[in-house]
Amino acid sequence: MFDTAARHLLSLVFTGPQQSTIRVRGRLTADTAGAFTTALFAGGVRPGESVVLDLSGVTRIDAFGAQALQICERSLEEQGSAMIVQR
Repeated sequence: MFDTAARHLLSLVFTGPQQSTIRVRGRLTADTAGAFTTALFAGGVRPGESVVLDLSGVTRIDAFGAQALQICERSLEEQGSAMIVQR
């Protein structure tokens, strides 16, 4: 899912059977934004389900990371899901 370099910079932990909470840890930057998007959707988010992104463990975010969040939010909305961002 992640290439070796991205794995050391960013991790996603999926929890909860009813409402997915995804804890994001590390850097959400140009180096990891693609892997983040791929991992989020590979994690099995079901259409119509709300997804909570816990960004409290993010140590750095740049324009590419912010764009990845926007792409994910738009894609989830198209599936009838909602993305809730927590700090």
